[in-house]
Amino acid sequence: MNPFEGEFDIDGLKFSWDDGIFSITLGKRDDSKDGSYRDAYFHPMISFSEFSISTRILRNQTLATRSYHGNDVKLLGNRGKNSQSTMHSYHEKSGIIYFAEINKNAVSCWNTRKPLRPSNVKIIARDDIKLIYPSDLSVVDDDLWVMSNRMIRQIYSTLNADDFNFRIFRQPVKDTLAACNATASRRRNSLIEVDDKLKLSQFHG
Repeated sequence: MNPFEGEFDIDGLKFSWDDGIFSITLGKRDDSKDGSYRDAYFHPMISFSEFSISTRILRNQTLATRSYHGNDVKLLGNRGKNSQSTMHSYHEKSGIIYFAEINKNAVSCWNTRKPLRPSNVKIIARDDIKLIYPSDLSVVDDDLWVMSNRMIRQIYSTLNADDFNFRIFRQPVKDTLAACNATASRRRNSLIEVDDKLKLSQFHG
């Protein structure tokens, strides 16, 4: 882990973290006879890089616990500067992985059929108010769900209980595909904030 990739500037607060592996998401089933294995994509929080390992290794106790792993773990590439991610999630139909990028207050995506490099990582939503610290992200069926919160302010400063400090967003995956597969920069899509009444009654403070 690169210590310089553990520096954060979120909601006007600067700090350093040292979190290791923070998120794992399973890719498509392989082309073996039973199709029972997948690539497990993972990354430390303090990293701009993404790695993978086959579940063929992880599900075999002998292979998983041996002292030398050779080429089992693969470095897939780099997402770009300040692309530290909490959670990420794979959408099987499209082959796209979505990332919650906490240093950018953003959600990005990468088509796993393309090499992982900054030009192939597309930001689909960014908001320096509503998306401060996107702490959780998950693809459920064909919907992308994202949760953001003001945890950073609670840890390093003072949380304003009169403000909206927790938000949940939903976006149909189909509405992100054009941006995720673009070869040039495109206008970012907006995540849909879930039910204002729910937000007011349960996420205020």
